[in-house]
Amino acid sequence: RLNVPGGSVPCAGTTMVSVLPTHRRRGVLTSMITALHDDAKERGEPIAALWASESGIYGRFGYGSAADMVGVSVSGRRVQVEESVDAEPVVFIDPAEATAVFAGLETGDRPGWFHRSATWLTGTTLRDPADQRGGATAYRTAITGSPNDPTGLVRYRTKGGDDGFHPGVEVEVSELWGTTPGAWAGLWSFILGIDLVTSITAPMRPVDDPLFTIAIEPRRIETRLVDNVWVALLDVGTALTSRRYMTPFAATIEVRDGEEGETWRMEVDKDGATCEPTTAHADMTLPRRYLGEAYLGRPRFAQKARAGVIEADPTVAATADLAFSWPVPPFCPEIF
Repeated sequence: RLNVPGGSVPCAGTTMVSVLPTHRRRGVLTSMITALHDDAKERGEPIAALWASESGIYGRFGYGSAADMVGVSVSGRRVQVEESVDAEPVVFIDPAEATAVFAGLETGDRPGWFHRSATWLTGTTLRDPADQRGGATAYRTAITGSPNDPTGLVRYRTKGGDDGFHPGVEVEVSELWGTTPGAWAGLWSFILGIDLVTSITAPMRPVDDPLFTIAIEPRRIETRLVDNVWVALLDVGTALTSRRYMTPFAATIEVRDGEEGETWRMEVDKDGATCEPTTAHADMTLPRRYLGEAYLGRPRFAQKARAGVIEADPTVAATADLAFSWPVPPFCPEIF
């Protein structure tokens, strides 16, 4: 299940798609995606999601880049956290306790987050084969709160080195999450305060990570913005009525797949949304991938209308941006 604004929906997750070099340009990927989508519809999954290794491929199958993430890099001990935030103390936990702690801290209100069962956590998230560490240590997990009542966690590994004269430590953070301001402050202070650090990297962070707010000198944090999870709406009506919206909204939307299309009348009020097929003239016409981009709460309808990649009444596009937005930016915590 994938979190969406105000709830969650069954989702077809796609992973590790490949075609032999000897069989390229024969429509193999198209046939695989078609089979996937047919199966998903039979299972009652109104959306599909994936991570795109080549971002130019999946738009033609209806997938849109639905979330961003930030890669973070800090050189040495150059960043500190504001002392005005009361940082919670951090303690290490035994690796055997990690599955329960991760499960207890699943972020239920962030669009793009997917349910990670104990089986998934054990077999994927927390898997740490020695031959895949690249000379670094095994992962360590530290928490704020207690193992029975955690308020935050960080999972990281270190790699030793030196400059010929002085020892140094490279730190890589795989996950860091808090449920209170004190947890966020305590966990980031802990990571930023590790002795002999030459670099800290966190390749997958949400764009609203509190670090960017509580750091005393945020300009010392190097960032790289990249796409996160991609989403396609397989059943437009079910998908659009399965999430919540920020403002009332009404429009007729034509969703295009190449030369083919389907038109929906969408109406949103305080009680929820309705979305029914219609033959009425469309207020907004767009490729399916752009509806996928907006679905998790990061709409850019007005921007795309100005760029000419969608057709939309300017007022309808602006109102759609307000309705489809969400106060918590979308983010998927793990490549699946």
